[in-house]
Amino acid sequence: AYEQLSGDAMVVYSDNNADVRYRTWNGTAWSSESTLTAASGAGGKVRWSTLVSAPGSDRMALGITTFDSEIWVAVWNGSTWESKQLLGTASTNLAPVVAVAFENDSGTLLTTYSESATQVRYRTWTSGGGWTAEQTGPELGDVPNSMTLSSDPEGNHIMLAVQDNGSDIHLVEWDG
Repeated sequence: AYEQLSGDAMVVYSDNNADVRYRTWNGTAWSSESTLTAASGAGGKVRWSTLVSAPGSDRMALGITTFDSEIWVAVWNGSTWESKQLLGTASTNLAPVVAVAFENDSGTLLTTYSESATQVRYRTWTSGGGWTAEQTGPELGDVPNSMTLSSDPEGNHIMLAVQDNGSDIHLVEWDG
């Protein structure tokens, strides 16, 4: 993902442990490898990651699922990782069941995830307020096995797309 102000790129990856490795690209050279330690309470090896940029800033959000059924997220403020949050430890689905996206106008981060239930769970994050408590989102016909969030570049709407274990596709709009 690219920071929107600096234009620097970031890649995240794992080397078969609980921590996330990352490097940045400034257009000329790669930085040395750095480490983001897992959120408190998470210790499973990283299985899936998703990284998105916030519009109009150098902020990014990272979502992680692990081989130990954990889901956690972290926010990059342009120079360091902050606001790590363990979202759940009961996901029996080892698929990409965490998604992150920023609202275009407000900069609020929306995080959706599944803990092996037929309902999507979510939290929001703001730079001044931190993480909200877990909320229950839309009821699906089956357990999600993948999800994505796509931000509307013209406002605060975000589209959630979920495929469930029954191979059904669900689309739900977040209106901010």
